[in-house]
Amino acid sequence: MECCGNCFYHTIVDGEWTCDNDEAEDFGLETDYNHTCCDFEERK
Repeated sequence: MECCGNCFYHTIVDGEWTCDNDEAEDFGLETDYNHTCCDFEERK
């Protein structure tokens, strides 16, 4: 299962990429930069 769905649900917390999609089962857990995305984009 994909953790965050796309880049827009990844954020940097204390220097670590973290899933912040509260609907994902991995919410709040550290993820790899490219867990489900190729290029990170800042959320609007």
